[in-house]
Amino acid sequence: MSMLLMASTAMKLNEELNISKARIAQLKKGKDKLIKELILSDLKSKYGGTDNLVIKLREYTYRNTKVGRGDFDYGGDHIDHFLNLKKGNASQLCGGMAATYQWLLDLFGIPSRTVQLATKEFVLGKRRGDTHVTVEVFDLKNNQLYVSDPTFNISLRCKGHDKKGSIEELRKCALYGKGIDFVHDGSIYIKQRLVKEYYLSYEELLYAVSAPSMTVKASDGVVHIERIDLPENNWLSKALEKYSKEDKLN
Repeated sequence: MSMLLMASTAMKLNEELNISKARIAQLKKGKDKLIKELILSDLKSKYGGTDNLVIKLREYTYRNTKVGRGDFDYGGDHIDHFLNLKKGNASQLCGGMAATYQWLLDLFGIPSRTVQLATKEFVLGKRRGDTHVTVEVFDLKNNQLYVSDPTFNISLRCKGHDKKGSIEELRKCALYGKGIDFVHDGSIYIKQRLVKEYYLSYEELLYAVSAPSMTVKASDGVVHIERIDLPENNWLSKALEKYSKEDKLN
């Protein structure tokens, strides 16, 4: 980090949060490290501690994000984004919430990937709004991949199962009529941000799923998780092309 950028970041943090000079000195070790310290401090004082970071970081995203249009830029200024999040001013839809949550997980070295979901009607080009974006986390302790959704502050599992489900497992259960259970493993839930209030069921949204491949350094070696693109390859780009043609005709 350049000296000019460090000074600018320090000034911004000091003005917004009144952080002491001693703590701002942490910037010499990198701004992401300082952000981690500030988040951990928040988790200890307001979220009951730092155990189970996957859930606590999801709830941090959920509680500090307003529903509204906004974008998270991975290449942008993380200090600005962190300040908006900390002050509860981050305005995002599900895609922005997923990107924010993944950024927080990345900060703490927790492997994850965003997952695009859509209904059959969206894929067929009939209803362009029928989509959702969530996050799939790799549990390093148990070598387990599972969905952790920051929009609704929930995990998910197939009905009758104890284990939280991966996106592929959940899709199979939804398609073959077994159904999905929501795991409310957070500590707070906000009215009009509840999964049961969403106009689409999760089962409908699991008709089409897309997620990039990821490589994870697990305790017993490197794990490569394949890209998932169901019910067919490139369904998302094909659907968007249909909507683009529709826009041109109108």
